[in-house]
Amino acid sequence: MSFILNGVEIPSPFDVVIQLQGTLVVGGVKPSKEAEKILEECAYDRKRILLKEIELCQGYDTPMAYCLLADAYVFLGASYRSEAIYYLRKYLENPSWCRCLEKDRPAFLASKWSALGKAYEGEYDFKSAILAYDKQRRICPQYPAAYIQIAKVMVKMNKLDSAIQFLQTAKKTDYYLHPRFGTCFNTCVDGHLQDIVEKKLRGYYYKPRKNKEKTTL
Repeated sequence: MSFILNGVEIPSPFDVVIQLQGTLVVGGVKPSKEAEKILEECAYDRKRILLKEIELCQGYDTPMAYCLLADAYVFLGASYRSEAIYYLRKYLENPSWCRCLEKDRPAFLASKWSALGKAYEGEYDFKSAILAYDKQRRICPQYPAAYIQIAKVMVKMNKLDSAIQFLQTAKKTDYYLHPRFGTCFNTCVDGHLQDIVEKKLRGYYYKPRKNKEKTTL
């Protein structure tokens, strides 16, 4: 991630971008002098820092660049969702890279599918959101988050019976029946299942904001 010039280690743009991203989260890495200079130039403004990260990653056709670009666009929020989706897909559509991650860093890979699902969900592309969340679930089936997200999207599609059935299926998994890491999985599944059942009893019907729906209900 860095190279040596005249005996001095020079950080690559990716090193600097990672340091800049670290300043935006609690417990992030201490920035180098180069990163600190950029922070000062951006007046420590979050949006300006993120746009600078994007500028630094432009022109690099690598998985690392796609990942950093995707993260920056995700952090920029709703106005940049289409860009976030584009780079998340570029990052995740690299089979050899993703196979390595699934073996060595499955939780990290699952988090990127989760980010893609949330971006699609924010764009009201519910079918694509479910596909992304299901990828997350298959990679890390021991965590309840993907099950819950899929059920919530089904509710937004006004498929409450499908959401209930899906969570009831989750209750038949080994992670529910034989919890090895506490009862978090059970608690999350049971709580959201009860919530959806109550929604159905109340006659709940989801109505997306005008001109935002991108799937057939």
